Amino acid sequence: MTLLEIFKGLFGYCGIEGFEVDDMAIEGALVLINKCGDKFKEETDAIKEPYKYGLVMSKFSMILNQKLFIGVISKRVRLLILNMFEASKFNWPIKKQYYRIKEASL
Repeated sequence: MTLLEIFKGLFGYCGIEGFEVDDMAIEGALVLINKCGDKFKEETDAIKEPYKYGLVMSKFSMILNQKLFIGVISKRVRLLILNMFEASKFNWPIKKQYYRIKEASL
């Protein structure tokens, strides 16, 4: 199973493909993209299929911007999506900073 298939499953479960919207499924997708977004982008670029990464990011953008999801998706999840977009602009520094803090505390 590829990362794209996992994302499709999570987004399908959370209402984008006809099911009801669920904060937990969206948050699951956010956790996954925050953990491996940099590697996912690198791998899709390496195999010359960057549209796969773009497809996942566009689903997050759709959740954030469509009026259909306003009031259904919690403010907390909306803020997590905004934070994820910010992290993706700067090559996922949140993840790298987290690991530096974690290693320093050991």
